[in-house]
Amino acid sequence: AGYREWHEVGDLIDEEGARAATGPIRNRIYSNQCMSIQSGAWGYDKLALDRGAIYPLEALINFLGNAAVRNMSFLLNVSPDRHGAIPEIQQQRLRELGTWLKKAGDAIYGTRGGPWEPVDRQYGFTYKNATIFVHLFKDYIGDTFFMPPMGKLQVQKVYVVCSGNPLSYSPQNGSIEIKGIDRISSPADTIIAVVYDSPISSIWKDKSDISK
Repeated sequence: AGYREWHEVGDLIDEEGARAATGPIRNRIYSNQCMSIQSGAWGYDKLALDRGAIYPLEALINFLGNAAVRNMSFLLNVSPDRHGAIPEIQQQRLRELGTWLKKAGDAIYGTRGGPWEPVDRQYGFTYKNATIFVHLFKDYIGDTFFMPPMGKLQVQKVYVVCSGNPLSYSPQNGSIEIKGIDRISSPADTIIAVVYDSPISSIWKDKSDISK
């Protein structure tokens, strides 16, 4: 548990451990959460495999989502046997995660954490272009969400990422209230897309841009 620093080109903060990341967005430094898909072991462990000590899909989605909203990369270790074959149960879990990413990947790939700080175990945000993705984690209660104001930008549409289904919303004291959110189909990370009329970067300076 904890983290290691690798003082190579760029400097990488490596946060190890099979738990959801907490705290603020990792700004101005490369940060990576790494863990093993197999509970308690990084290498091949037949006894662990026999008792099914593999993290469930919901846990992996939770780990991945919490890393994304904090601007972290996510490294998931697998443990091939002496013949180089990945155990079937690990293959199955990877396929399940891949199936989820086919639906939710737009809110993960190519995004940045933000523009607002996440709330531990409750929710966080990723964004790219003119869309902010709201990630509601399992401990978030309810089927409504109040989206913070975004300056002069106007909301064009709101929808559930995994299904594409539109969501109703209404102005609320400079914010918008999103209603009727489906919390059942992806409870570990329910993702809502809020699409604006201009790129997010047009009014928000990306403090997480480590290239500056």
